[in-house]
Amino acid sequence: MAAPNPSSIGDYGMPVVDYVATVTDPTTDQPASGADQQACDTAMMSRPATRAWVSFTTNGTNAPVLVAHEAQWGVGTAPVLARTGTGVYTVTWPAMVTDQLGNTQSVNLRFALGAGATVFLSTGYVINYAASANVATVSVFSVPSGAVAADTTGVPISVVVR
Repeated sequence: MAAPNPSSIGDYGMPVVDYVATVTDPTTDQPASGADQQACDTAMMSRPATRAWVSFTTNGTNAPVLVAHEAQWGVGTAPVLARTGTGVYTVTWPAMVTDQLGNTQSVNLRFALGAGATVFLSTGYVINYAASANVATVSVFSVPSGAVAADTTGVPISVVVR
């Protein structure tokens, strides 16, 4: 696999062994143990690494307004924001992206986490986050109204997906 998906050391063709017993020139050659450790560290970081994040503002019954975004694959394509029901917003990233080597990779989101404004949360609203392959869903509920889905206006929400 390759980013934005989780990887294992085997995905990088590792582990490897040195061709010769010692490194000939340490300024130009890397020992296999060093390359193996780099691949191992990279593979381990790929599992909990943030794939993308987005910040938007709620807009009543209209689509939310994009504030900022970033993704492992760059900022060239902004995620698509939508209001899909009362208090329910979706953030959709491309299903396939091109990495910096020019290879096409599938987006595979496994977890979403986010935050609303402190004032918003202190006035009695709860936000729930969920993720599927390339979509994060944000649901807003009004606690004073008995945990009922609620549309809001002007509330900043940030979502991080892994």
